[in-house]
Amino acid sequence: MVLFEALGCFFASFDISLIDKLNLKDEVDRLKSEYDKSGYFKNSVDSTDSVRYRFDKIKELKRRLSIA
Repeated sequence: MVLFEALGCFFASFDISLIDKLNLKDEVDRLKSEYDKSGYFKNSVDSTDSVRYRFDKIKELKRRLSIA
Protein backbone atom coordinates (compact mmCIF):
# COMPACT_ATOMS: atom_id res chain seq x y z
CA MET A 1 0.00 0.00 0.00
CA VAL A 2 2.81 2.43 0.77
CA LEU A 3 4.17 2.04 -2.75
CA PHE A 4 0.80 3.09 -4.20
CA GLU A 5 0.63 6.13 -1.92
CA ALA A 6 4.12 7.25 -2.94
CA LEU A 7 3.52 6.57 -6.63
CA GLY A 8 0.23 8.50 -6.46
CA CYS A 9 2.13 11.51 -5.17
CA PHE A 10 4.78 10.96 -7.83
CA PHE A 11 2.39 10.75 -10.80
CA ALA A 12 0.32 13.71 -9.60
CA SER A 13 3.37 15.97 -9.63
CA PHE A 14 4.20 16.10 -13.37
CA ASP A 15 2.98 15.44 -16.89
CA ILE A 16 3.70 11.78 -17.63
CA SER A 17 3.67 12.41 -21.38
CA LEU A 18 6.99 14.23 -21.02
CA ILE A 19 9.07 11.17 -20.13
CA ASP A 20 10.08 7.87 -21.71
CA LYS A 21 7.59 5.19 -20.61
CA LEU A 22 10.03 2.29 -20.80
CA ASN A 23 12.53 4.11 -18.63
CA LEU A 24 9.71 5.00 -16.23
CA LYS A 25 8.67 1.35 -15.96
CA ASP A 26 12.25 0.30 -15.22
CA GLU A 27 12.58 2.99 -12.56
CA VAL A 28 9.27 2.03 -10.88
CA ASP A 29 10.38 -1.61 -10.84
CA ARG A 30 13.66 -0.49 -9.27
CA LEU A 31 11.78 1.56 -6.67
CA LYS A 32 9.56 -1.41 -5.75
CA SER A 33 12.63 -3.58 -5.31
CA GLU A 34 14.27 -0.95 -3.09
CA TYR A 35 11.11 -0.69 -0.98
CA ASP A 36 10.94 -4.47 -0.61
CA LYS A 37 14.58 -4.72 0.48
CA SER A 38 14.47 -1.75 2.86
CA GLY A 39 12.60 -3.42 5.70
CA TYR A 40 10.87 -0.13 6.53
CA PHE A 41 7.41 -1.50 5.83
CA LYS A 42 7.26 -4.70 7.84
CA ASN A 43 5.78 -3.13 10.98
CA SER A 44 5.11 0.57 11.36
CA VAL A 45 4.44 1.99 7.90
CA ASP A 46 3.33 5.33 9.31
CA SER A 47 6.40 6.02 11.41
CA THR A 48 8.32 9.21 10.70
CA ASP A 49 11.27 7.23 9.37
CA SER A 50 9.11 5.15 7.06
CA VAL A 51 7.30 8.18 5.63
CA ARG A 52 10.57 10.06 5.17
CA TYR A 53 12.15 7.04 3.45
CA ARG A 54 9.38 6.53 0.91
CA PHE A 55 9.07 10.17 -0.08
CA ASP A 56 12.84 10.64 -0.24
CA LYS A 57 12.86 7.72 -2.69
CA ILE A 58 10.24 9.51 -4.79
CA LYS A 59 12.46 12.61 -4.85
CA GLU A 60 15.36 10.42 -6.02
CA LEU A 61 13.15 8.91 -8.72
CA LYS A 62 12.24 12.38 -9.99
CA ARG A 63 15.92 13.32 -10.12
CA ARG A 64 16.82 10.14 -12.02
CA LEU A 65 14.10 10.91 -14.55
CA SER A 66 15.19 14.58 -14.70
CA ILE A 67 11.82 15.94 -13.64
CA ALA A 68 12.71 17.31 -10.20
